[in-house]
Amino acid sequence: MPGIAHEMPIELIRNRPETALELLRCVKRIELPPFAAARVESADSTPPSPIEFRADSVVVVRDETGTAVMAVIVEVQQGRDAGKRFSWPVYVTTLWSQHKCDTALLVVCPDRSTARWCERTIHLGPGGAITPLGRV
Repeated sequence: MPGIAHEMPIELIRNRPETALELLRCVKRIELPPFAAARVESADSTPPSPIEFRADSVVVVRDETGTAVMAVIVEVQQGRDAGKRFSWPVYVTTLWSQHKCDTALLVVCPDRSTARWCERTIHLGPGGAITPLGRV
C-alpha cells in the first residue's frame, strides 16, 4: 500500500494540475506547447474497448536460464502507413514490459525509401522516443 510520500505529490497534482507542468518547465527545462487548460483525467491506461495489437513476428532471445535478454519485433512494411507510428510504440513498450528486457523494432521494407521513412524516430513526448530499425 502506497504511503504518504507517494500519495502527497499525486494529491497536489490532483488539486492543481498545473503543478505537473511547472515541474516539467522549471525543474526539467521542458518547453511546453501553448495551452488553454490543464485537467487531471483518468490514470487508467486500459483502452476503453479492447484493441488488438499484433506484430508480424516476435523473436525473444533467452540466456541459459531461460531469462529473456532481448526481444525483437519484426514488422514487414510495404509502404508508408502513418497509423503504424502509433501502433509500433505499443508493440515495443508492451513487449518490453512483458519480457523485462531490451526490445528492438526491426521493420523489413521492399525499398530504401520506405526503410528511410520507417527509420524516422517516433517522438512520444519530452524524454521519450522510439527509433525503428528499417531494413531493405
